Amino acid sequence: MNKKEYLGIILIALASISIILFLYSNNRELKKANTMLQLEKQVLIDNTDSFEYLNSITVDTFENRIKNKEDIFVYIGNSECADCSTFSKNLKNEVNNFPLKNSLYLVEISRLHRNKKKWTEFKLKYGFDQTPAFILFKNGKVNSMIQWDEKKGLSSDSFHRWLEENRNDIENLS
Repeated sequence: MNKKEYLGIILIALASISIILFLYSNNRELKKANTMLQLEKQVLIDNTDSFEYLNSITVDTFENRIKNKEDIFVYIGNSECADCSTFSKNLKNEVNNFPLKNSLYLVEISRLHRNKKKWTEFKLKYGFDQTPAFILFKNGKVNSMIQWDEKKGLSSDSFHRWLEENRNDIENLS
């Protein structure tokens, strides 16, 4: 075997090894991306299910009601939000056990959330910074609020206590 043949075999072997490593690496990345996609789909499914039992209004309707100085109790939620999904089971329990069905309105903000500038302005305008956020407005102004905490989350006990503290105002909305 001469040097050219030997060099050709080595180059073919190196090229084959490179291709195998590239394909292996790509396969791992695809599996990782697929896993993330499945998790995102599950969040969307979980939230969509939890939103079905709530009255909902659009962002525009919500803003008009605030502009008209109405009393309203809203859940600022996002069907693409993992924190909202995590909290959805607690919310469903409270809706079943506390008279919320006719007083709580979902403002679903997933579309708004995709525009960083508008989302930031919206949060500043209404005084919250995390979702899920539950805000009780009186005369178009924030009267009381509880929201997800980035470090602590939002426990069902905290949410229930907050609802009890605001029971009279919430019941007056029904």
